Amino acid sequence: MSDRELTLTSILDAPRHKIWRCWTQPELLKQWFAPAPWTTPHAELDLRPGGASLVVMRAPTGEEYPNPGVYLEVGPWPTGLRYCNGVATTFQPD
Repeated sequence: MSDRELTLTSILDAPRHKIWRCWTQPELLKQWFAPAPWTTPHAELDLRPGGASLVVMRAPTGEEYPNPGVYLEVGPWPTGLRYCNGVATTFQPD
């Protein structure tokens, strides 16, 4: 792990296939991605290695905060996803 890498781990009381769907289906991701009272009005997911993601969070005051990202690994369910967010369009994953 580099000094610029952040790894988050969560234990959720839900079947893996449902968690997978919540990370890979835009309409489901929009339901949980932002902490209340924020919302997620927009989610685009290009689920392939090197594919882009764009998730927009909206503050209660109306400001929108885009979260661009790129998928580094997309394995078949349930092996997982690895992605990097907050990156510029010029980002090239290792």
